[in-house]
Amino acid sequence: MISFYLKPFQIEVYNKFDEVETEWSHFVGENPSLHKANLKTIEESQVSRLVPYYLIVKEKGLTIGIIYYQLLRFNSSFIDLGWLNKWYFGFIRHIVQRFEIKLLICGNLFRINFKGFSGIRADVAAQITKKISEQKLFKINICGILMKDLDKPLKLTIAKRYGYKPMHDDITMLMKVSETWSSFNDYRQALSRKYRKRAEKIIQSGNPLERKILSLDEIIHYQSEIEALYLQVAHNQTVRLGILNKLYFVTMKKNLKESFELIGYFEAEKLVAFSSYIYYDNHIEIHYIGFSYALNHKFQLYFNILFDGLKEALNKGFKKIELGRTAKEAKASLGASPVENLNYFCINNPILSQIYKKIQVKFSTQMGENWANRNPLK
Repeated sequence: MISFYLKPFQIEVYNKFDEVETEWSHFVGENPSLHKANLKTIEESQVSRLVPYYLIVKEKGLTIGIIYYQLLRFNSSFIDLGWLNKWYFGFIRHIVQRFEIKLLICGNLFRINFKGFSGIRADVAAQITKKISEQKLFKINICGILMKDLDKPLKLTIAKRYGYKPMHDDITMLMKVSETWSSFNDYRQALSRKYRKRAEKIIQSGNPLERKILSLDEIIHYQSEIEALYLQVAHNQTVRLGILNKLYFVTMKKNLKESFELIGYFEAEKLVAFSSYIYYDNHIEIHYIGFSYALNHKFQLYFNILFDGLKEALNKGFKKIELGRTAKEAKASLGASPVENLNYFCINNPILSQIYKKIQVKFSTQMGENWANRNPLK
């Protein structure tokens, strides 16, 4: 345990959830994201280059709040460096290939709408986080901070004083299920003629595949194949903030139980794709997926995963589907709309600040604007 004072607070820092569970449990009602099952999954799966921290915030000897951090040791393995091959990016490429940047994330990199604190205001959490970074209270040189999934903006005075800036380009895609759709066929009939014909071809392409809900034992059996398929998708992205491993999917099923499902897609008993779902009280999330790029065109794997997610929502009566951040054009073609998440970042290193700007421009260019013009419904 690390303990220190940040007037008027006393902060206790732990690396194991079991050490804070008793005090932690009093604050989970205000923020279900910080439930034991969610946090233990990250801790037990031992995601590479990531360390969790659990903070107990006390004032006058009484616990008044909790904060959850992930410290990510970010290096060039998280970036597709192909776009830096041009000669005028030579200096940036040279630096990127050699750096290791410590990023302190308040929240969970691998979950959506996962606020990282409870019992205290966002402004207080932001101040504590910045002071931990400035004063190296974790005994680590922290180069950047991400305050993730806030429910309301930081006060302007706080943001300006501590150097926080809003991250405007963090958009996820949300699909709303119409009250008039009681089956997937109703959805198909609601599509315009062009998109309806396209959907029928996609579904036909995926018909030869066997879909199977995998039990915990089966996820363990196929964990290496699941990891390989996930990595095919992950490595296709320009920037990857954290890379999962096969243990993650096993521990998700162990800890979330019926709230998590993993669907395997099989061709002749060979796993060629998977999709995972998280079930919430009011909506469903298509969590991480993986598929064979070599077979994607033949079976339209990605689009069938999206359509199957909609079928799942309809079958279980959910009215919203969280589809995540990537492949916005494909998700807009399904009928999803963008939702901006409220994140703040702070970069302490001037070189990192310049690299971030270059990556942000490249990422925005790659995303494009075509997805915003998709309107598949009549």
